[in-house]
Amino acid sequence: MLSHEHTASYYQPSADYRELLRQAVPRRVAAAKYARLLCSPRFYLRFVLKRIRRRYKPEGDIHVWPDDHIE
Repeated sequence: MLSHEHTASYYQPSADYRELLRQAVPRRVAAAKYARLLCSPRFYLRFVLKRIRRRYKPEGDIHVWPDDHIE
């Protein structure tokens, strides 16, 4: 098993990094991606699970929440 812990900046990204992420995905590509998601039963299952269990993650990663972050 490989485990990776995020740095403190992961939980509070800088404004420059958020802007970079915003510009990284072209809007047309993002729109097509979301159109495919709406046709997927998996999308609706995850949607429901996220509403029931706020900490639901499909990949099952651990220590990804600010209150259980480990130094």
